[in-house]
Amino acid sequence: MAAASYGDTRYRIFWNDGEVKQISANKYVTTIRISEITHIGQERSDLGTRLALRRPADRIAIYASQGAAERHIDVSLRHFVTDDIRKLLRAIHDRRSDLTIPNGWL
Repeated sequence: MAAASYGDTRYRIFWNDGEVKQISANKYVTTIRISEITHIGQERSDLGTRLALRRPADRIAIYASQGAAERHIDVSLRHFVTDDIRKLLRAIHDRRSDLTIPNGWL
């Protein structure tokens, strides 16, 4: 997938051997293994989040829980190619058919 940006942040999303990896411009890496995914949702930011530029306004969010800490990877619907997002979600669904994929993405 290509790089995307929101606010002053650029990031890339990768799917490799059962892992989703997000690498930010400052090289911060978030990795979620397929077995760790708890849910996937299509979301829109509220006004406060939009103004703070903390997360993409319209996104597919992939969540994983690790004890009390929840991690997430956001895939911007505005900055990534729709077909690439669909390929990612299909790859996840192929390995984890128990997860609900947001409507229209399979």
